[in-house]
Amino acid sequence: MKLSLTAALLIVLVGTSAFGQGGKSVAVTLSDYGDEQYVWTGVITEHDSRKSIKWTRSNTQEFSIQVPNSQSETTLVFLKKNVVPVFRSLTAESFANGLTVEFSKGVTLTGRVKTKNDGSPIGSGVVSVEFAEEFRLPLPDVELLSWKVSEEGLFVIRGIPPGEHKVSVVVEGYMPAERLLGVDQHTQRLELDVRMSKAVYVIGKVIDSGGDVVRGRIDCVVTPPESQTTAFRTHLDNNGSFRVGPFAEEASVEFVARLSDGRTSLPVETTMPSDEVYLFVYRWVRVHGSVSDRESGEAVKDFSVHVSNTWKQFNFDDTDGRFSVEVADAQGHVTIIAPDYLTWSIEGVDFRMRDEFDLGTIMLDRAYTVEGRVVDRATREPIHGARVLKYDSENSWMRRWNSRNVRTTTDGKGEFRLKGFPQENGSLLILAEDYQLAVHELENVDEFVEIEMDPLNYIRGQVVSVHGEPVAAMIEIGSGGQRTEDGNFEIKADDGTYQVYANARTGRSVVKEVTVANGESVEGLRLVIEVVGRVHGTVQGLKEDELAQIWVAGTGRGQYDVSNGSYEIRGVAPGEYEIRARTDLNRQVEGTVVVSETMEARYDFNFTGHSSLSGRVVAGESGLASLDVWARPVDKSLPSGRSITKEGGGYLFEGLIEGTYHVEVPARDFVQTVDIQGDTYLDIELGRNKLTGHVRASGSVRGAQVTLRGGDRKRSIVLTTRVDAKGAYQFIGLVEGSYTLEVAHPEYSETSQEVEVDFDVVNVDIHLNPTADDGVVESN
Repeated sequence: MKLSLTAALLIVLVGTSAFGQGGKSVAVTLSDYGDEQYVWTGVITEHDSRKSIKWTRSNTQEFSIQVPNSQSETTLVFLKKNVVPVFRSLTAESFANGLTVEFSKGVTLTGRVKTKNDGSPIGSGVVSVEFAEEFRLPLPDVELLSWKVSEEGLFVIRGIPPGEHKVSVVVEGYMPAERLLGVDQHTQRLELDVRMSKAVYVIGKVIDSGGDVVRGRIDCVVTPPESQTTAFRTHLDNNGSFRVGPFAEEASVEFVARLSDGRTSLPVETTMPSDEVYLFVYRWVRVHGSVSDRESGEAVKDFSVHVSNTWKQFNFDDTDGRFSVEVADAQGHVTIIAPDYLTWSIEGVDFRMRDEFDLGTIMLDRAYTVEGRVVDRATREPIHGARVLKYDSENSWMRRWNSRNVRTTTDGKGEFRLKGFPQENGSLLILAEDYQLAVHELENVDEFVEIEMDPLNYIRGQVVSVHGEPVAAMIEIGSGGQRTEDGNFEIKADDGTYQVYANARTGRSVVKEVTVANGESVEGLRLVIEVVGRVHGTVQGLKEDELAQIWVAGTGRGQYDVSNGSYEIRGVAPGEYEIRARTDLNRQVEGTVVVSETMEARYDFNFTGHSSLSGRVVAGESGLASLDVWARPVDKSLPSGRSITKEGGGYLFEGLIEGTYHVEVPARDFVQTVDIQGDTYLDIELGRNKLTGHVRASGSVRGAQVTLRGGDRKRSIVLTTRVDAKGAYQFIGLVEGSYTLEVAHPEYSETSQEVEVDFDVVNVDIHLNPTADDGVVESN
């Protein structure tokens, strides 16, 4: 709570002998003393100033004050709750005749404390006053200038002198409120409404590129700034999660995380109250280049740059078409969007281990508009509300981008107009309710196109038990499905032949082949739940909050979110199967079950283990991140584990059962056998060899992709990287052996070369032959 006058409570001396010998006594009489509240008297000497007031307290109308012998001017100040402070300078007459002090009631302030949102009263809290400078003193009693708020949200303050004062309100659970109060000689009464915002806190996590929760500084920017009436604080718990606040309800807060090693997050803005906030920290890489019109060669000045791993779009208006953005040090897709041009994109760019990435000059092609109409093939009636999308990119990222951004719907006449196509070789995808999807290849963007659509076919039927009773089930058809609660189903389907079956809690049906075409429906399809074999058992040894997924291989049957206890999987036909259980901590147990003529099989899973395996995956002295590591037991009834190396190459398996394991790094064709007893440590050395070199050509090779294949087991290693601005590439952590080096670039012919890695460092340069005359990056 903020104290009135000042926040400090200095030395309080009670009694009339505070100054000991050598002092002088002044008699004081209070006129119209009134109530029995204490009166505080302070002694101010000129050389001590107001900072060292000596206070005494009295509850009588007449008393004496001891003041020191001093040549300096001495002033007495008299304080009493709900009256104006009185200041009296001492003179020789004061010592001879005494002082008569008369208090003034001053101005009365009546106030109400309410919630900001709906104006309802707040029935608790404390109101305090900080007087203008001429009345400001260190207080002997914190309650002299503070008042409690009543249950009705009311407060009354008396004894306010003329001046500019500050009223503060503090209520638990609300943001502190302050109001300036102007009082002049003619003011008698004042009224004040104080609206308060609820105080809320935000919880969250700071997460690095490896997915680990890390500790960092949380910076906050609050809008509007005046809503932040008190300092916010950050608290970190033992797990690294943070709690920041308080903030005013409905305020907008921008959060940024900063680590001591320089990594930062992008700003995350949210309105209070907020769900949990996640701040992803990265090292940031500068990506730069320029954008030009392919036909004219002139700079494109108005454009946007979107980088998928940064989750942000950067807008530019540059006369030279230049851009520079900061992106996360991870793989991502770069997309350039400019009005009147085709969107350009390059996917899978690796920004790791770089300070900057030069995309060079990006040449954009002009975008053209397609106009057309969508009609029913049989009736020739226009189809209103059909969705028309661009569908012509071999780049998977661009295909998704186009489906979201280059799209429109047909009007009441079935007509559409859509911009964003090349002059040649474009495609349209058309989707409409109750019609089969259609793909239309464009021959000339200048021609008005008419697209005919066929109505959907229907497959209708019922799911029943072997006794003919309707059964709730999931109808599986192709890669999709449909749920029926009463057994009846109706499925829309394009022309074609489908494998259809039903999955129910009690089992499944056999698969039936159904063919539909030309808008004709299949009626009365009967799916009987007749495969009712049961696999059941128990699961034990799962850690707290650890859940398992259990499935019978080759049957499509399983159970999710299994905890310690029993499980049951129905709908397994007689036969021998592999059964597996995998937990969300990447522990796995597998075994074999036989479903006999009794239609029953039992398998118990045991994850009880107290051993661990940890270490680093290294290449020479360097730790390698983002690699899969497996610990597979020789005895398959024991739990296996999977870990992904963190920054620095560290990995960890917990909950393993003692035994012999094969430790594998599949991406590097590495296998090592280890006996795990208790807490076991193993550093995995992948090889100290390094393959480096340059990709060279007659023009720029920016964006060239380099792939390395090989390993002891034929073609089991596949490593990919992209060259830097100078065409350099490198692969580290290689074992000795034969490899194939492949280089791909859209402007050059693909090139491959056999390489022997048998030294610490092998250097191989690759020369590319052009397939196009220009040396610029093509647009999609």
